[in-house]
Amino acid sequence: MESGYVTVVGAVNVDIVRRPQKPLLMGDSTPGSVSIILGGVSRNIAHNPRHLGVHVRMVTALGGDVYAQKVRE
Repeated sequence: MESGYVTVVGAVNVDIVRRPQKPLLMGDSTPGSVSIILGGVSRNIAHNPRHLGVHVRMVTALGGDVYAQKVRE
């Protein structure tokens, strides 16, 4: 059993952000990029101490889709 870790309980959000390459025009296609960003207060609290070498365990509810897999990774 590992000792010396922090447990965080809470939610994880997945934000899907689209950024257009040029101004949007009604009725026209606009090329751009899409980013998937993991967030949520609890997820951020669990993620940031990892950069300091702290062992962290996250307790949250996850589904079975591709976004849940990204959170697990």
